[in-house]
Amino acid sequence: MALPEVVKFLILLESPIADSGKWQNFVYESKELIKMINTLETRAEVTVTDNFDKFLNILSRTRIDCFVFDWNYKECDILALIGKIRKSTNFNNSTMIVLSDKKDAVNPNQYSVLNINMAVSRPIFFDNFTNELKKYLEKKFAKLIPEHYNVLIVDDIPEIVELIEGYLGRLEHKNITKAYTVEEAKKLFETQDFDLMILDQNLGDGTCYDLIRYQRIFENRPRLMNALVIVITGTNSIENTMNLRMNQIDNQIIKPFDFFEFQEKLTYALVNYKKL
Repeated sequence: MALPEVVKFLILLESPIADSGKWQNFVYESKELIKMINTLETRAEVTVTDNFDKFLNILSRTRIDCFVFDWNYKECDILALIGKIRKSTNFNNSTMIVLSDKKDAVNPNQYSVLNINMAVSRPIFFDNFTNELKKYLEKKFAKLIPEHYNVLIVDDIPEIVELIEGYLGRLEHKNITKAYTVEEAKKLFETQDFDLMILDQNLGDGTCYDLIRYQRIFENRPRLMNALVIVITGTNSIENTMNLRMNQIDNQIIKPFDFFEFQEKLTYALVNYKKL
């Protein structure tokens, strides 16, 4: 998958100005990071800074596709900073990379919880860094949902439907149909096939299970019958999860959720669905 013509990077590193030896390491690492980034098959615009005010100024006026943070940066808590950046509509889909002096300082299983995509321990090995960076950027710029997918959103709260539609729009998917009741969705099934259905668990005239059971009677239309189903629920209980599993639903999103959580859950669901 081709990257965009220009990818913008912002790197925030701790600079030990009082120690001339460590300062040389800072300069060397900065140059090496720029060199690694410039191996991408696109034009990279890279800004490296140790000044937090400059960092904030750049944020206020520039789109950033990828951030690289020094875990040891002392002027602020890096994880708290990443969390705040993620809440911004301008940057919540940016790639987040953390550099650490300690090997495995961040467990990969914690990446989504900490809102980061990639953790790199020093010393930074050229091939490892560039290969991982390419992988994450290709994932970022790839269209998560195939263009031909018909997506159905069903929720009896219009604001939730609009929220999900907006999230899908930010993922560059426009092939969307909306319904607000079980009966309305059932009527759509009579004439339309869907590949992905995002259903509220409890609707005004029934539940998502009513729709799922109805969906599965269309044996002569495998596209609809085998559509990927994601259930939106407000209950994160074992009993509720078991009910979903009994209805062969493996994917749920717990309310309230933000764009980053939605994207993570959707990515997981689609990757596992494609393996079937």
